[in-house]
Amino acid sequence: MISDCYTAFQLPSEIRGLAALILMFGQGSFSDLGDLGFVIDDSLPASLLAVCPDIDIDFDKGAFSTTESLPASLDIGLTEALLAAKRVGEREGMSDQERCFGRLSSIAASLIETGDPKRGISLLRLTSQVLSQDKQSQTAALVAPLSEPYGLNRQDQPSPQSTVPLLRAKLFGGLEIELDGKVLPRSTIHKGLARTLFCFLILNQGKGLYRETVIEWLWPMRDEKKALTGFYNLWSRLCNSLPSYKGNCLYFSNDEQLLRINPRFVESDIADFDRLSRTVIFSQGSLEERFAAIDRLEQLYSNDVLAGSVGHPRISAAQERYRGILVDVLLSASSLHLDEGNKTMALWYAKRALDTDPKREDTYRALMHTQEACGQRTEAMNTYHECRKFLDDELGILPSQQTTALYQNLIIDGQ
Repeated sequence: MISDCYTAFQLPSEIRGLAALILMFGQGSFSDLGDLGFVIDDSLPASLLAVCPDIDIDFDKGAFSTTESLPASLDIGLTEALLAAKRVGEREGMSDQERCFGRLSSIAASLIETGDPKRGISLLRLTSQVLSQDKQSQTAALVAPLSEPYGLNRQDQPSPQSTVPLLRAKLFGGLEIELDGKVLPRSTIHKGLARTLFCFLILNQGKGLYRETVIEWLWPMRDEKKALTGFYNLWSRLCNSLPSYKGNCLYFSNDEQLLRINPRFVESDIADFDRLSRTVIFSQGSLEERFAAIDRLEQLYSNDVLAGSVGHPRISAAQERYRGILVDVLLSASSLHLDEGNKTMALWYAKRALDTDPKREDTYRALMHTQEACGQRTEAMNTYHECRKFLDDELGILPSQQTTALYQNLIIDGQ
């Protein structure tokens, strides 16, 4: 049994990670894993085969297969292994939990898209384990000394006694910047391309953005040399708009052509929203913690990201993304309240989800289900007809079988 090899052998994390991924996929090629961002060393397949003979490996085709089902004991092995796995282009500045969450989500999406939702859903459930790990690792990362990737030499690092003002960026509803708890007056950072670049960095939450990519986003039609000059002028204005330490801006770094914020000194409502939304959507923590997360998420999402802005396409994409996450949170909140017998609250959240994005069919279906649970059969049938009309008018399609089946059940129950 493959699961036995986790206890029978003290395997290196890379081999355990590879075995875990193969179990998730069932069959495929090592290039499939490479496409998801994993580095598969040439020696790993042979090493894996030596300790886990139940995995079939075709070295000529670079393919693998196994009939092994997903064992419950794999949860711990997968979590630990993926935290240690290497990823193409992996850079400092992102926590192990964030890296692992991104990998798990990518694999789960791939599995669902390729027709294996059972394994994909199993993998999504494992993310709650990864993201609910001991938070001491995050705390340690925040208090660790700054290192070269953030653009400082060791002799230039702030001493333990130095106080660096914390910067907090708020993007929901419009840009607001706080420095050491006080709102920063409008300055260069609030205007034009500096504002756009600042928001790019905040939205990327400490992950590196390639300088060339940012230049292409900001100056797509400009001559390469002129665009580079424009970038350096813009970067200088951005850094000079905030406090520095021995001439270095601690809030941003431009290292090896990678641009990022320094999460040690920069917080944002975007990062808080992502963290809390995972708590709700993936059912992490106690009921009290999830209800508290829902309340806090509603406070954070005062309006769309940079609401009212004539946005860059990347900003517009972020607006759509976070609006979609909000709908997922509202639907999860409705389901949670319904499970707890809070029917009025469940109905309120379902209606708000539909109001937030009437283009999503699942919001109509969730409202129908909640209305039925509340004894509002007529209202549920009206919701179906609204859904059908919207889909026909806007997209020229009919409701899905799942939505139609829910409507037909309403008719049968009323007879």
